[in-house]
Amino acid sequence: MSSEIDAEAEIRRRVEQRLKKRGEFFIHLTVYWAVNFALWAIWVLSGSVGFPWPLGVTLPWGAGLAGHAVDTFFDSAGRAARRERTIRDTMRQIYGEDWSVTTSQENYSRIRQSIQRDFNKRKEFLIHLAVFIPINLLFWLVWRTVGSAEGFPWPVLLTFGWGIGLIAHGVETWFQTGSRVTSREAAIQREIERERELRGEKPKRSRLMIAEDGELVEVVEDDLEADEKPKRGSRS
Repeated sequence: MSSEIDAEAEIRRRVEQRLKKRGEFFIHLTVYWAVNFALWAIWVLSGSVGFPWPLGVTLPWGAGLAGHAVDTFFDSAGRAARRERTIRDTMRQIYGEDWSVTTSQENYSRIRQSIQRDFNKRKEFLIHLAVFIPINLLFWLVWRTVGSAEGFPWPVLLTFGWGIGLIAHGVETWFQTGSRVTSREAAIQREIERERELRGEKPKRSRLMIAEDGELVEVVEDDLEADEKPKRGSRS
């Protein structure tokens, strides 16, 4: 019962945190629209010509708002559930169907942290992309509207240079996430087991169990045997 209560409390904490982040985003969005509406109204009513100066606020601030949106909505309930399934599927692929018996808490924690890093890397790339688009759009609009469109398109320097960094970020994210991490971890585990066999070490049997506080804990072979001895004695 205690573990069920603790698990429910952890889910509640995550949900409350998610709702708080969404509330902060919608406040940000409301302020953004109000301020930008006022700026564009001033520009239109004043009869200004030439470069629409409110763009200098709308697009850079919009880049920050887009990044805030990715950070807020990327961590959805559905994605959190998929992340938990991915952790269990990865453990099963690497350590077999009985991974909860044969693997250790250290291995479980490492896989969990690896999956979480995958999640964070994808989110960081999407934030990078969300900021890249509005900022580059601003510079191209400046070049197009200030009368220098016939000259050298200087925004290409920013787009090209930053674009290379964005592509590199995307390639790095692709190679360091997903099934490639699982394959690498499986290869490492095979090498560890091979080295243990060459050294004549007996593999340590352990089991991951849910403690009273709701956390996964590792119970090694000796502890399991000690727990079972009183049970055998009571039956006799």
